[in-house]
Amino acid sequence: MGWNTIHTRENADYLMRIAEHFHDWYLAGFEYDPLARVDSDEKNLARFTSETDALTILFRYDSVDENGDWPELELQFLGVYSMGFSSCKEPDSFYECRLEETARGWAFVGDDPLTDEERNCPQDIKAGLYAVGGEVRWRLVGGTLWALEHEEEA
Repeated sequence: MGWNTIHTRENADYLMRIAEHFHDWYLAGFEYDPLARVDSDEKNLARFTSETDALTILFRYDSVDENGDWPELELQFLGVYSMGFSSCKEPDSFYECRLEETARGWAFVGDDPLTDEERNCPQDIKAGLYAVGGEVRWRLVGGTLWALEHEEEA
């Protein structure tokens, strides 16, 4: 499946609805590439490049779909402004995640809503998992989401 870009609040709400606000999803992996979008053959970290980086986070749902596959979804943040992940406990699923607009782009935050101060200064976000990027995209990479299967019923 191709990438779906978050341009509007409606795009963000659609993702949150079909992923069921990431309730019972686990962080399955992530990759940060500071030169992911360099247009030329110049790949020298000593030179200043801006808004070229990409952070990709892989999420896995806590149970298999009716075909026996794990539903997996990737979020990709382009032009990463700030990010953080910390977990001092056994792997545990998220209770509810949010995708909110901030002064520096879209912020994906695990479990707690952003305060007004964090929305205005996203470098001050305090959360177990968060990422802020100028552009956010997502794609389904495995399994079937229950909400997509039952979209007509909603």
